[in-house]
Amino acid sequence: MTPVQEIAIPVLFIWLLAETAWDLKDRNIPRGFSVVPLAAGLIHLAWVGHWPAAVLMIFSILGTNIAGRWRYAVAVAPVVVLAFLPGMLPLAIGWSLLYLAWELGWFGGADALAGAYLLVWFPGWEMLVGMVMGILIWNMGMVMLRYG
Repeated sequence: MTPVQEIAIPVLFIWLLAETAWDLKDRNIPRGFSVVPLAAGLIHLAWVGHWPAAVLMIFSILGTNIAGRWRYAVAVAPVVVLAFLPGMLPLAIGWSLLYLAWELGWFGGADALAGAYLLVWFPGWEMLVGMVMGILIWNMGMVMLRYG
């Protein structure tokens, strides 16, 4: 773990708490909540030598803003290449799952981008597994609260 990542852990935790509070209050999260940590994470990813992964993630994320059929190809093609870069398979799988959940309407865009910036900052299996487990536990809790 780089020294910058060690600093990023509490900062991202506080950022996610603020983002969650805003989401609970308004349900319309400003783009800055996702863009700021995502941009910082992409810069860090490039800085530590994974600049091809950072560029591919930029193209994939920007591709989600394209209207029409080309959107899927532009968003997914960079992720396929990303999967073959050394050490980037967890990032590729994680972003693919987040993007799919976003497209299916299971997550909002801010939720998917929050997951993306966590994976960009920490593109390892630990983060991917932690996110999947967190989402499962959260959803199980919500089901139990709703249905007893």
